[in-house]
Amino acid sequence: MDKRAIAEQEAQRDVDKTREHLLADIHDESLDRGRPGTETVSRTTARFASLLVVLSKQADKQFLQNLRIQKWLIGLTVALVILTIALLVLTWRMVTPMAGPNNLVGPTNALVGDRGAPQTLKGAGKP
Repeated sequence: MDKRAIAEQEAQRDVDKTREHLLADIHDESLDRGRPGTETVSRTTARFASLLVVLSKQADKQFLQNLRIQKWLIGLTVALVILTIALLVLTWRMVTPMAGPNNLVGPTNALVGDRGAPQTLKGAGKP
């Protein structure tokens, strides 16, 4: 097996590992006293690079999940704004009187005649 095939095989194994396992591998590589220091450093660096790849993939997944949630929240906010506007319009139409002599609103308008002069109720003031 050539060194490239070995490197690809090692990389694939490292990508499938958990963050904790890769961290333990980094410490294991750094503590290996059975080989020269330069090889230990290069192996430790390779394991650290694998850890960075795993963390990057997890960050990408989290980013995409956050985007989906943000789009859902934006849609919900737009729907709530539209509903609020509709409720305000309906409330305004119910509260605002329509123009015309037969559409008087409020208790004081019942005592006002055609010309705006107060009218007395029949039997008012009698016990």
